[in-house]
Amino acid sequence: LITPTDWPKWVLSGVKTLRAEARGERWKTLISDWLKYEEKLDFASSARKLDLTSRPPAVHWWIQRGRCTAAPPPKITGDHDKFGAAVIKWWNALNPSWRVRDAASGTLIQTGIPDGWDSLDCGGPNGLLSVLACLAWWHDLNGGNATPQWVKIVEDVHWV
Repeated sequence: LITPTDWPKWVLSGVKTLRAEARGERWKTLISDWLKYEEKLDFASSARKLDLTSRPPAVHWWIQRGRCTAAPPPKITGDHDKFGAAVIKWWNALNPSWRVRDAASGTLIQTGIPDGWDSLDCGGPNGLLSVLACLAWWHDLNGGNATPQWVKIVEDVHWV
């Protein structure tokens, strides 16, 4: 069993970015399950990379600065609705094409016949950690309040 003292530096830094009691139980469960996923992969980087299509520029900024754990990147300060829309757009782009989308809203529905998760099976510092960081920043930009859209995406990421 790997203990926190054995975690790679990128995991420790990521956990500092992601941990926040104010984000609620759903969030804590998501982060706990993400850590189990990474541990199962022995914290190794995946050969696959997340698609950059629609990725919010803040992720690049964060990666270029060693995934610093300070406040949200300056590229996103201000408009939580705009950043939230960018996160949703990226999440939708990352998901496999077999995922069913709601005709009215375009949001993903947690049904469908699974036909592989290759597009999202990305461990390591450039994997799902980036998606989780975006969700953390989005929450914090809204003054620490969980909007219904944020909760829905958190639930979907956890479902995946």
